[in-house]
Amino acid sequence: MTGLQNLRNFIGSRLASGSLKRLVLTMGAAIAARLALLALAVLVGRMFGATQYGAFTFATGAALVAAQISCLGWPALMNRVIPGLRKTENWSKLRGLLWAGNGVVTAASLTAAAIFGVASQSDGELSQSFLFAALLVPPFAFCILRRQQMAAVRNPQIGMFFDQGFGAFVTIAILLVIGVLTLPQMVVAYAAATATGVIITTVLLRRFLPANTFSPRPTFEMKTWMLTALPIMVGMSSKLLAGKIDVLLLAPLSDLTQTGLYGAAWRLTYVLTFPQVVLMTLVTPAISEAFTARNERRARRVLTLSLTYTALTTLPFVIAILLFAESIIVVIFGAEFAQSGTAFRILAVGQMAASFAMVFSSIMVMGGRQKSFAVINLTALIISALLCIALIPSYGALGAAIAVASTAWVSLAAQAWMGRITLASAARAG
Repeated sequence: MTGLQNLRNFIGSRLASGSLKRLVLTMGAAIAARLALLALAVLVGRMFGATQYGAFTFATGAALVAAQISCLGWPALMNRVIPGLRKTENWSKLRGLLWAGNGVVTAASLTAAAIFGVASQSDGELSQSFLFAALLVPPFAFCILRRQQMAAVRNPQIGMFFDQGFGAFVTIAILLVIGVLTLPQMVVAYAAATATGVIITTVLLRRFLPANTFSPRPTFEMKTWMLTALPIMVGMSSKLLAGKIDVLLLAPLSDLTQTGLYGAAWRLTYVLTFPQVVLMTLVTPAISEAFTARNERRARRVLTLSLTYTALTTLPFVIAILLFAESIIVVIFGAEFAQSGTAFRILAVGQMAASFAMVFSSIMVMGGRQKSFAVINLTALIISALLCIALIPSYGALGAAIAVASTAWVSLAAQAWMGRITLASAARAG
């Protein structure tokens, strides 16, 4: 009961501070965004069938991984550095950080899009998916960047909503107004809508930052920023890729139908992680501030509360999925996807581990252990890829689920152990 009591005390202490309001608003935005993404996935699955849905799933998964890599760790850098620069009123460096972030993400995401564009010229089954990915990478990359920038200026709910959710909402509205589109037309609409959301958040970010930010000449510390961001990029990208290597390998090692069946179960397990995405978007700046102030006690308190929150928001859904997996799949996606029920159960167990791991990831990155974070997630990626290569050819979607879930639990154990070391180091420094 200690964890629940701490949670009640924390909520009470935050009622007047505005943190609880931000949590509620961010949770609402995340729910809306995830529901929009799920609704778009269901529409694609029901309109085009498992094989075409597999092409869409592969394209969006590949684009999201490429977008994360294209950010080169700068979104997490923003969340780590902006609060301190605002506190010290170092406006010239803050302006330089924003300019540099936009430039890095623009160059890298356009390069990734060009690579996908070249790959789409092949005659293989995935050529269309590569073209879709090329369209989606740049807007996805800037969604990731703007989400973390909005969190750093204490408006996480805006970044959360516009991080792909807005694009899905607009695309669904287009489908409802215009009617049935071809899959390429729908992907173009999705990319355009997501890019529109990026433009909106860019305007809002400028309004939320102090006016002094845009007065002085920008100053840059590119070497320092890149040395901090790149290990974070390796860790974040490896973590994301480890969670999506199943989708990326299913198509070439099996086929698009298996990818579509798996993608339905994979998309539904998002319900398990979005509360943690919301939570960490909100509390990561607080963790950063605790480590900056060498307040190990506060960092531990945030950790305990975050783990309690994760348990309360994850376990009920996992139990429901374990009991009613096939029924849930059929009701939402249709009878064609019923055979993915077993994979759905296994993925739910794996996503539970991933949810808890998010908490320890923030502790490590904000506590200066970004290199260890990178090593752990890169190792998890290698393990997951090897398991996928071994299991997918024989077991298809089920093999992919086993590979990813197993790796998630190994990664959780390693990050929890490293998180404890990070806190212990903070205690000695304090």
